[in-house]
Amino acid sequence: MKIIVKDVELTYDDVSFNADVEVEIDEYTGEKTVAWAYAREDVPHPNWRLKAGDRFDPGEIELQYLFEPDLDVPLTEVFTSSEAEEKWGLQPGTVRASCTRGKLKKYIEKGQVKKSGNTWLVTKKAMEEVYGFMKPTHVFFSNQVGAPGDKITLREEEIFFKVQEIKDAENAENFKYAHYYYAQYDEYGNTEYIYVATENAKEDE
Repeated sequence: MKIIVKDVELTYDDVSFNADVEVEIDEYTGEKTVAWAYAREDVPHPNWRLKAGDRFDPGEIELQYLFEPDLDVPLTEVFTSSEAEEKWGLQPGTVRASCTRGKLKKYIEKGQVKKSGNTWLVTKKAMEEVYGFMKPTHVFFSNQVGAPGDKITLREEEIFFKVQEIKDAENAENFKYAHYYYAQYDEYGNTEYIYVATENAKEDE
């Protein structure tokens, strides 16, 4: 998934100008990576020149600088509206609408919701206060930081039967990671588990 953070001020060799910065978001981990930038104006420079609309490599940009001038929380707890809808199991457009005219709107003043370009950003705290806890209700413990899969079904029986309901979950082997899933029924009525997030398992011991 890609989003554009608009009108970011950049400075190179003491020359400042505005650009739109393209950020890639990993759909499974939520990790954000700066990809490209696009000049919003002509940029004269003795050694190089950019024209408005030119794409260029912006080099290293602090993601904190792009996303959190007003959101005083870690990036891992900031979601785009579409990310939040997926993680909380909401219909597409629900969070965006709530930010503009619903229950999330009041969190703008609290610094928990902001608009970056055309993208709404919301914090985990705001989402939990409005919609309750994130959708995962099951957990699979392992020593692998990578989740067993984005979907676990009976075809992976060994893994399928190790998925535990959170309220009764036990990390008996002191595994390092907790992979969270939510349960749903497929078109044939079978249970399948859909990957949501991975966290440090020590919190669940």
